Amino acid sequence: MPCKELDWVAVGEAIEARRVALAMTSDDLADRAHVSLSTIKNLKRALRDKYSEVTLWRVAEALGWTSDSIDRIGRGEEPELLIPDPISIRRVVAGRPVIDVLDIDARLSRADAATLEAVKTAVMAILDLSERKR
Repeated sequence: MPCKELDWVAVGEAIEARRVALAMTSDDLADRAHVSLSTIKNLKRALRDKYSEVTLWRVAEALGWTSDSIDRIGRGEEPELLIPDPISIRRVVAGRPVIDVLDIDARLSRADAATLEAVKTAVMAILDLSERKR
């Protein structure tokens, strides 16, 4: 359970680093986690030391981490990813993004590696076909 003894500065730094790595804005993260933008800002800046478990779970899962990862980070441990290699595809055609970031729903993110690889292969094939038609 989240508590004051967690290193909230480390939590904030980890959240910010992961958000940037996923090419998300703070607004994107708030929307994806179903929390307010001010909650995201408070977490990133370590302005508070008490949050509901549900809020922390939502933020963690929106970042592709397991629900206990924020507690783990606050205790000096590493976060655990929902999937080993998040699938993120960027393609640009004529200067415009075709797919900015392919988000994998949490249900699919718990799928086995073979299923994830099959999804990735299918998406890449669709993108390749769409590019050939241009």
